[in-house]
Formats: sequence, structure tokens, C-alpha cells
Amino acid sequence: MKRISNLGRIDKPVLAAAVLAGLALVGPAAAQDISDSALRQMAVLLQEKDSRTPLQQKLSSSLVYAINASRGVAPAGILNFGAAASSLSGDAQSGVLVSIKASVSTDLVNAIQQAGGRVVYSSAALGAIRARVPLGSIEALAGRADVTSIKSALPPRHNGVSAADYLRPRLAQKGQGRAEPQKNRISRILRNIGLPFFIGATSTQGLVTHGANTVQAGGVRGNGIRVGVLSDSAEAIPLLIGTGDLPHDALNVADIIDGPGTSEGSAMMEIVYDLAPGVQLFFASAFNSPESFADNIRLLRNTYHCDIIVDDVSYSDEGVFQDGVIAQAVNDVTQSGALYFSSAANSGNITNGTASVWEGDFANGGTNALLPGYTLHSFGAQSFNRLLATTGVVDLSWSDPLGNSTNDYDLFILNSAGTAVVASSTTTQNGPGSDPFEEVFSASGFPANSRVVIAAKAGALPRALHVDLFFGERLQLVTAGQTHGHNASAGCVLTNSSCPGRAFGVAAVAWNSAKGFTKPFPGGALNPTEPFSSDGPRRLFYKADGTPITPGNLLFGTNGGVVLVKPDIAAADGVSTRTPGFSPFFGTSAAAPHAAGVAALVKSANPAATGAQIFNALTSTALDIRAPGVDRDAGYGIVMAPAAVNAILH
Repeated sequence: MKRISNLGRIDKPVLAAAVLAGLALVGPAAAQDISDSALRQMAVLLQEKDSRTPLQQKLSSSLVYAINASRGVAPAGILNFGAAASSLSGDAQSGVLVSIKASVSTDLVNAIQQAGGRVVYSSAALGAIRARVPLGSIEALAGRADVTSIKSALPPRHNGVSAADYLRPRLAQKGQGRAEPQKNRISRILRNIGLPFFIGATSTQGLVTHGANTVQAGGVRGNGIRVGVLSDSAEAIPLLIGTGDLPHDALNVADIIDGPGTSEGSAMMEIVYDLAPGVQLFFASAFNSPESFADNIRLLRNTYHCDIIVDDVSYSDEGVFQDGVIAQAVNDVTQSGALYFSSAANSGNITNGTASVWEGDFANGGTNALLPGYTLHSFGAQSFNRLLATTGVVDLSWSDPLGNSTNDYDLFILNSAGTAVVASSTTTQNGPGSDPFEEVFSASGFPANSRVVIAAKAGALPRALHVDLFFGERLQLVTAGQTHGHNASAGCVLTNSSCPGRAFGVAAVAWNSAKGFTKPFPGGALNPTEPFSSDGPRRLFYKADGTPITPGNLLFGTNGGVVLVKPDIAAADGVSTRTPGFSPFFGTSAAAPHAAGVAALVKSANPAATGAQIFNALTSTALDIRAPGVDRDAGYGIVMAPAAVNAILH
């Protein structure tokens, strides 16, 4: 895929030149840690933003930048413009991938096709279209009265971790008292995580570590339970049916559209089937668009009557402080009684020093005459955060309602010295159609020590902020609270105290973290969560419909909103599957189907049990790990099949 430049062309260089005239510093001194040259470049980009027409304000800034660039209008004073990258994904044949919010009709779909575009997915019910559209046709589409906004479509990720990525930080460590040759380190690490059990195995080690084998021996096998799995793709289903690793009736009911994928969904299905061999399994892709993901969640529940649904996918623009379109689908299926399991994600946690998130309230870092009309956010002693590793995606979210943000914040990446803008996201937030979200992307990654800067437009009210590195790299200034979006959904509990189903966020624990042979988890300090497993808690400020939970109180510092225990539980990863490329299978992507498999056993043991009863059976019997009691890393702890089944029966 070709990536289009992230830093925009300025349509009115004369206006920009006026901004670049040297002016004096005013306000608090915090702004002085960014050089005058960088402030001037930020001002150029913000001047362009403030000069956009109402039509251009419907577009994400990355689209505006790319359209201006295609016209050859150079930005005054912006360095390294040609080398900067954006979040646009496109190719010469079908154009850039965009998300269109609109009143979806046949006429609009035809207009996209007549403009040379291709509709990937459309949902009239959700008012959304994902399409590839030629760059030159985007403004004409935005001019239609039935189009609310057009934004660059942001790609999803699944939460599996390759063996190479799992081993990389461990290979960087020293041996005992001296540098250890890499060959020896590889052997030692693989020995410790149990590589001999990966070779030739067709059943997940989680079958034993979660005690599901003893439950199966007692006659509880998940019979009569339907389980739906969502990931990128599941091309290996026919292969696995042939080898006996999936049941003969396993179905792919909604495949990936722009595939192929990795077939991670097949590996997840294997895990569920190993733990609960009596279940019926269904797969649907979560990779086609957020709206397609949401529709497929409902498809699995409403058409295929899945009792349990599990996924391992995240989108970078999911709501942090409010349930977005995917989380709302989770709410719907739990309202109808389903149990929903989602991977907590692999973006790190503060306990292990791997955190990739900063949360806190906007703090006035001072105004500067070089940046008229805007105020910098102060991270404390400085007006920037710093990347500690090469990073591909940086996101900013704040506590405005989805689709109706009226407080305008912008995001900048500066070089390590703070002397030049490397990338920016300056989408307009002006009410209906505006999301409280900015994202910058670099295909080659922003270098370590790059600076992250936030600016608020004059008049913007202080809001709770969430700065997130989507792929889990490290930040200098960090907090807890990484897991978010539907991965941290409350299900229908927020809107219905007698919610029939339940939603679970699932953390990962290495199956062999106790460094023994395959045996049940002992719990306690022997079974910590994986260093990459995302932590909680999650704070929501809005109900799914945008109603404030605590009206007038939308900040962390004043304890606004509601705090959710997320993740809820933990389960095994690093296990064996037959799916090509997934032995071993690391990540919360592997943990979530283990938890779903245990839940299938529990539900089949007592089909009449309510969602609340199953939730209590799983959590009250979980093995406590990490901090004593319920904690931000593992929730209630590791779910164990024998104790949970016993609890649901008694």
C-alpha cells in the first residue's frame, strides 16, 4: 500500500507567512521547551486548519493534507514535508480507503462508483460506508448534503504476538552476570517457555493449565453451546476439519473482504474446541470495517444464536470514554443474554514498565505569541511527552461525546530536539459529525525520542485526555489505563442493572509461567500477566447514546464518570495450535478464546444459568495473581474450569 504524506500543503501561503513573522513569548514558561522554529511550523499548520471551508471541515486533516499535496501547493516553513507519512492507505487503482458517515442510500453508493470508487462495506442502519475513493473525488462527495464526514479509514489490528516479537525483548537481556551468546539465550528462553511442548502438539496447553481436561473427564464438554469467533480471517478451517482440530460443522459465515488474512481466527477456534469439544463453532471477520465488525457481532448472536462470542481485534479510533459502534454491538448481544469475551490488547502495562498510554486532564501549559489562538498542554514539568522507541501510530482522544465534539484539540509529533514538526493531525472538531480523536501515522515509524505535543484551540474546555501508542511502544510519561474501546466494554450493565449477559476483557498469562511441565496454573506470584498485556482500569464519561454519566464533570481529577474493572479475567497464551503460523500462539488473542472455552464448559454444565451467575462462577473462583484482590492487570485472576463448573452446579 502507498502511504500519502501526513503534513499538509497550505492553500494560502500569504496567510501562513504572516503567522511566521517572529513574535514574543507570553504566558507560562512551559512553552519554552519547544523551539521557536517548531512553534512557527505548528502555527502554519493551524493557520491552514482555521482557513478551511465548511466542506473541508467535513474531512479529516490527513485527507485535506493529501488533497492539497496533490495540487502541488507547498506548505510555507514546514521541514521534511516530502518524507512525512500519514494514516492514508491507498493505491493507484482504487484510491484511498475512507470512512464515510452519511445517510446511506443507493444514490450515494452509485455516486461513489461513478466517481471511480469501490464500496468495501456499507451499513444503512449505522449510517456508514467504507470505500476506496480516488483522492480527486473526495471533496465532491463531501459536498453532498447526505454526507456528514469523510475520514481516512484506520486499519484494525488483531492482538496476537508472533514468537519473534515475544522473544525480542528477552533476547536483549543479559545472561547471569555476563553477556550470554544469542544462541544460548534462544535455547534458554524457549526451554523456559516450554518449547518441547510446542513440537508436534495439536492441543493447546491451556487444556491442562485451566483444568478443562478434568472437567471433560467428568462429562462436561460444552455440548449444546454455540460459540462465535471474530478475528481477521479463518482460511485454515477446511485444513483443521480435515486434521480433526475443528469439528466437521465449523462454519465461516462472514469472511474477510479484502483478504487474505492471517487465519488467526482459525487458531482461536481451535483453542475453544480443545477446551470444549462439544461446542458448535462459527467465524465472522472483524477486519472489514468497524461497522462490519458490529454487524457481524449481531449476526453471530441473532442469526446463528451464539451463546458465547469472542474476538481479538482493536480499531485505533474506537471510543475511549464512550462506547462506540463496536461496543454498542457488544451491549446489544449481552442485553439478549450472550457472554462476550474480548482480548484486552497487547499494548503493555505500568506494572511491567511497558505502558504505552498517558491519561490525565488537560493542563494549561501557557500561550505563545508564535502560536496565536492556541494553548499547549502541560504534561507536568514539560509541554511534551516523549517516545522511547520507534513508533508507528500515536492517537489522542478526549472526553467529548462521539460524533459531537465541540472542544478542538490537535496533535503534533516533533523531532527529538523539539525544533521541527514531523507530523500533525489537525482535524476540525465543531459539533455534529466531529469525533474527539486525532491520529498521526508513519509507515517507517517516528524515531525514538520524538516529542508528542497537544494544542487546544482558544475556547476549548479542559477535558480528560488519553494519549495512546496503538501498537504498544513505550512512552516516557505513562499511566495505567491502556485497555479501552470494546475490549473494555461493560456490556449492558451500565444501562441495565439486570443485564442478562456479561462482557469480559481478558488479560494474558504465559501457560508455562510457573516454569514447570504442563499442569494446572498454581496462581499467585508464579503466574504474572504477560509484560505486553494491557492494563486497566477504564473510565467512561458517557453512556452509549452520548448522555453524560456525571453531567458537568468530565475530568479525572474531579472523579467524573464511572470506573470499570478492566480487564476482568486472565487466561493462557503461548500455546500450541495446528493453524500454520500459530504454534506458539502468544498474545491476548490466545487468552480470550481460552476464557471463552472455560465459559462454554460452565454454561453447558448449567444451561439455565444467567449471565450474572456465570460471571460470578468464573470470577469468584479465579486464581488471584498480581496485586492482591481485583487488580488493574488481571482483574479477578485466572479462570479455572473445575472450580467454576463446581460453582455453577452448587
